[in-house]
Amino acid sequence: MARELETRGAAAGGAAQDVLEAQAMIAEDPTLHDEVDARIGDGGTAEWAVHDAFAGSVRRSRPSAATSASAPRISTTSPCA
Repeated sequence: MARELETRGAAAGGAAQDVLEAQAMIAEDPTLHDEVDARIGDGGTAEWAVHDAFAGSVRRSRPSAATSASAPRISTTSPCA
């Protein structure tokens, strides 16, 4: 599936290529594969397993509220010299 996404991305070019390449990287993620396999092994449908594994991956990749509060702020209004 990843190779197909990359091929389609190369043909599309531009922003579509960026999106399809990102999707290809997700499709190759071994941790995500393991999570999907575990959910199917527990009796879940393939559709639910992919959805739930991906949702869990997104939750784990987001910074916690405590981390976000202590993160340095970057000004987007000050001019660059």
